[in-house]
Amino acid sequence: MWKNKLFSNRLFQIAILVIVSALVYLIRVGESTYFKDDWYYVYDAYIAGPSIFREMFSIDRPARGIFFEIYYSLFGPNALPYHLSAFIWRMLAVIGALWLFDMLWPKARRAAFFMAVLFALYPGYLWWISAIEYQPMIASLALQVFSMALTVKALQTDKSLSKALLVIGAILTGWAAIWLVDYAIGMEAFRFLCVFLLVRRSGQAVATPKTFIRAIRVWAINLITPLGFLIWRTLFFNNERKATDIGLQLGALFADPAGTFLRWLVQLLQSALNVGFMAWVVPFSQNFYGLRLRDMFPALFLSGIVVSLVLVTDRFIHRAENIASSRMPMNPVANFPAEATWLGLLGTLFGVLPVVLANRSVTFSLSHYALPASIAGVVFIAGLIYYISSHPVQIVLLAALTALAVMTHYSLLANALSEEKAIQEFWWQVSWRAPGIRPETTMLINYPSPNIGDDGLGVMEAPNLIYYSASSPNDLGLVHYNLSAISPSDENVKTILVGHLFRETAYRSHTVNFDYKNILVLSQPSDTSCVHVIDGNRPVLSAFDPGNIVLIASRSKIENVLTDVAPSVPQEFAFGPEPPHTWCYYYEKADLALQHGDWQRAASLGDEAMELKLTPEDQAEWMPFLEAYAILGDEKQVRNLSTKIGTDNFIRIQACLNLRNSGAVQSSITPAMQNLVRERFCRNVSDQ
Repeated sequence: MWKNKLFSNRLFQIAILVIVSALVYLIRVGESTYFKDDWYYVYDAYIAGPSIFREMFSIDRPARGIFFEIYYSLFGPNALPYHLSAFIWRMLAVIGALWLFDMLWPKARRAAFFMAVLFALYPGYLWWISAIEYQPMIASLALQVFSMALTVKALQTDKSLSKALLVIGAILTGWAAIWLVDYAIGMEAFRFLCVFLLVRRSGQAVATPKTFIRAIRVWAINLITPLGFLIWRTLFFNNERKATDIGLQLGALFADPAGTFLRWLVQLLQSALNVGFMAWVVPFSQNFYGLRLRDMFPALFLSGIVVSLVLVTDRFIHRAENIASSRMPMNPVANFPAEATWLGLLGTLFGVLPVVLANRSVTFSLSHYALPASIAGVVFIAGLIYYISSHPVQIVLLAALTALAVMTHYSLLANALSEEKAIQEFWWQVSWRAPGIRPETTMLINYPSPNIGDDGLGVMEAPNLIYYSASSPNDLGLVHYNLSAISPSDENVKTILVGHLFRETAYRSHTVNFDYKNILVLSQPSDTSCVHVIDGNRPVLSAFDPGNIVLIASRSKIENVLTDVAPSVPQEFAFGPEPPHTWCYYYEKADLALQHGDWQRAASLGDEAMELKLTPEDQAEWMPFLEAYAILGDEKQVRNLSTKIGTDNFIRIQACLNLRNSGAVQSSITPAMQNLVRERFCRNVSDQ
């Protein structure tokens, strides 16, 4: 009996929810840093201070500016507190949801627990890995859920003072939720549906117009939340961003009523389907199957642990319910499937409606749009599962959803950490190679994975943080990026080849200039290659480099790398500790020595690397050492490297051309070395 009592206790179940969620979201939290747009949030605040966030969000969502100002004042640029805070908000949302479910279905405690599990692990929201930028979204969800729970609690309370305090709390938390995430306003319909459910249950079994009117009367006080926000938004706030301007977005309806209505209808159905159903399978498919085997096994193992914890807890809740029903014969969940299904379905549709009216849709690349409606989506799918009368089948389906969610999140995390680590290592290598970078340089960056970067850019905040961390805001209070970055897309490469475009841009709280005539190419052709800072006069091109890098390598201006300045060191809070000095350290330092004209230093680095038995995975990385040895007349080492480089014709011919076109080589090379180079590297290469 004590076991049944313990496992059926809600505090114990909350502890299980926290443990399960921590296993999923905090398992590698110490490795997590910045993801995607987190970088510009940090850099802009690092230069201009916490107040920059007011400028950043003044055009559309000023509450977020205040929110981030408080957060940055507390935590600064350190990533860990943001990840922990996001987890705390998530746990508050889950506890609030469990409370809400218990009040809506007090006799369906097992179903409520499982809905709380599915809500905690909801796999349709993928941006939790970006804990800085998306902090307001998860905070808004927690406030939204508690606001609805307070409304339901007020409905069930008879004491006037308690009811008044609960209503005020519901309104204030509801306002805060919508001010942080305006498209969460659609979930006000879910609040009404919860009220309607309880009002209908307290009266006739079948809903009637009178029931609907009574529910409106009970719920009416809560209209203060959405109406107050809409009045402020439309009458008192000057929205400068088209994507969040209500009038501009609704203008599409008046311009083309039939076409817009049909498009909205399709997007509404698509968005609701993604929130309620596809969230459980599509993100899993997108993330899990791309994992390396070494990450797949932990994902499977972790899902097994989580499912086991959940099923053990569910078993005892189920046993406790059976004991209770044997004492008082009844079916405690007789109406739950029907009520949950229609409540979840309508809640999901209304929850995504504001997104659709803004001419957007819920997709898994824009998964934050799914977050407000996620609680309704979970209620909907739970209702469908509990329509099945077989308890074993219910368990199998719920366990499968839990396992899919856990594997989705672990896969997402593993991929994100891989990207974050690649960025950190990339810029550590650049810092070894480039003591400084000339201001107003536009870097064309080829990362080892095509997923790194955002909107065709190259995480330009990272080099600005390294090389221009002491900058000051301009006269307008905006942060100016001294370095810009682009990706090697077809469009960017064409623009560079044309060679005349100069763009001055501004985004929220910063400005940045793109000068396509002043390019520095940085390429890491594969995850086993080093970063190649391309000198257009003697490019180190890899067999793994994409064609676009080969096409524009000659446009890279090595003079943008400053060698006569104090070396800039990446900050540990953003880039982690300095990596071990393996092959890439020696390669980068040798390439820098060549730019200095210090051939002896480059050759010494090569000797030291070979003594340590360090070798490259990318044969192109022998070339700086080859050039140094050729200039110094070290025929033994040139012969040695010819056996390594000569096996790949692309690298061999490139080495020949670089040696032939290098003024330093040609001015110091001996006839014997010239013959050796011709024999080993320039065979079948025209002299012209």
